[in-house]
Amino acid sequence: RYITGERDEFAVTVEAEDQGVAIGDEIKSLVRKSDAYGLLFDGYVAPKIDDAVLQELPFGLELSSQPLQAAVRRTVPPEWVQEQVEHVLDEVTPYLVGDEDSFQISIELSERVEVALDEIKALLREAEAYDLLYDEVIEPAMAGFVGESFELPFGFEVTRQEVVSALRRVAPVEWVQEQAEDVIDQATPYITGRADTLNVVVDIADNKWEGRAVLGELV
Repeated sequence: RYITGERDEFAVTVEAEDQGVAIGDEIKSLVRKSDAYGLLFDGYVAPKIDDAVLQELPFGLELSSQPLQAAVRRTVPPEWVQEQVEHVLDEVTPYLVGDEDSFQISIELSERVEVALDEIKALLREAEAYDLLYDEVIEPAMAGFVGESFELPFGFEVTRQEVVSALRRVAPVEWVQEQAEDVIDQATPYITGRADTLNVVVDIADNKWEGRAVLGELV
């Protein structure tokens, strides 16, 4: 009718809703088959991790790239990523085909955060972080506090090494590790949003009694 002059304009409407849904399903299938996770990880995540481990870490920690990559893969595995991709497509498709006026994407991370914190514990153990605590933190602090030694009344002298040895008995590496991991566990509900406040408790009652015995031996 436009061509024959009966109308001055025309409009063509293509009903693409069914095809839009089909395209979403095809994308899901392609993502599953194409190893998109591997491509993303090898091309983007792994190089970032390689760069990160080259930086100087706190307390002289040394981590190699491979264990860290493995920890990230366990924290964010392929099947979880695929599930999120499909969730996003399911949320966006009705908007794209005109069935909805808006869309909202929510990705639940709390479970992955808990896995990540467990992986952090394992990495700290592997890096012998708790041994480094004494070498890199406590001993240097003691050097600034007591010097090589300090003198008690009546001419008794206690060396810095004796103080550090006493601390290692009162708060051994195993105890430090246990407390650090307990702090991580106590912080988890706050980090994952299940609690609005954070109150960390470290019980040192037994350490005080042990400290009395060690002080007695020093004297």
